[in-house]
Amino acid sequence: MEDDPRQKILREKHQREKQELQQKFEAEQRKTQTELENVIKEGQRKIGRLENEKKETEQKREIELRKYEDEMKKMADEYKSAMEQHKTTETDLKKQLIDQKKSQMQKEHQFFAQLLNKQVAELEKERERTSTVAVLKHFLTIMQTSHEAMESLSMVKIYCIESSPASHQAHINFELDNLRGLREKFRDQYQKFPQFLLNEPKANRNTVESCRHCITQVDQHINDDMIRELCGLLPSALENGNQLRIKNCGRDAKFLASELKLIEEKKSKLLTEYGRLANLPAIGSSQNLSISN
Repeated sequence: MEDDPRQKILREKHQREKQELQQKFEAEQRKTQTELENVIKEGQRKIGRLENEKKETEQKREIELRKYEDEMKKMADEYKSAMEQHKTTETDLKKQLIDQKKSQMQKEHQFFAQLLNKQVAELEKERERTSTVAVLKHFLTIMQTSHEAMESLSMVKIYCIESSPASHQAHINFELDNLRGLREKFRDQYQKFPQFLLNEPKANRNTVESCRHCITQVDQHINDDMIRELCGLLPSALENGNQLRIKNCGRDAKFLASELKLIEEKKSKLLTEYGRLANLPAIGSSQNLSISN
């Protein structure tokens, strides 16, 4: 049975649009991954520099503290000697000098303490930033699986609703096989994500929870009864020519693809917002795969 020319044109147009969008998506994804990797490397270099500065400050502080203790002991000895050897007025002048020197030493001690506290705060902030970027990079890898599932669902929808299912049975079965593989891949990624987060305890809690929320939403749709029935019932419906069930499966695929697209929009918003807060380069990517009505 030959394809209707209009259906063939529609299918070819959609395939071209899909390829163009996929190429754009992959290019943006590679750019995003590179930017994130560069930020992580930059953060690690900065952490090393801050740790060295912190260590140097601690050493200087320790030297100043020992110097302070030695000076205090020396001044105490001098004061004791002065009390024994000089008159009251001379002793008062000596005591005043000692107090001034003590005050100066205390100010120096306070300065180094404040400097050390500042360096510790900067170090912790950079560790949080680097750890958060690592979480986002891993998050993008998982969301790539969601994006590929969305594409397969969109193709199933087109073949079942907008085209002739009987003439595209092989294409539909290919997309269904792809969906099954993506569901298994996502399930493995989803199960390992909590352990990955344990390895990045410094990551920003709000960003981690936003990533966790997006991935949980994907999991709810990827493991929904609707997609299991789609993968299980559509092949037999195609074999039997059950047009009603085929159309229903197409509508289910359309709904699931739309839901995954909404989650992708949340992902893009999350990446943009974190990039703004952390003063990062523009990280994130946009996917505009058409979900036709």
